[in-house]
Amino acid sequence: MMDAMVDAISEATGLSVDEINTRLADGERLYTIALDAGLTEEELDALMDEVHGAYYERYQGRWNSKNRSEWMFDHMQEEWEEHGFDDDNHGRPFGGCW
Repeated sequence: MMDAMVDAISEATGLSVDEINTRLADGERLYTIALDAGLTEEELDALMDEVHGAYYERYQGRWNSKNRSEWMFDHMQEEWEEHGFDDDNHGRPFGGCW
């Protein structure tokens, strides 16, 4: 999913994927990169909702069951809505790895 998020931010901001990945490797946060490139928090939130939705649509048939894939999508959305991006989570949604 990280690749999908980077691709979406690249497309939305005009930054190259390589530039975003370099900045991430240098310790910047995806959230900060997106805002510095001109996205608002609301635009970034909407963009991540789109990415999550597309990810769910693409991979739902690959999980063991429809119930499992629906649970995963609901869980991702709940976590995003509850925690989103903020400094308490080091710029990562719900303490994720990016």
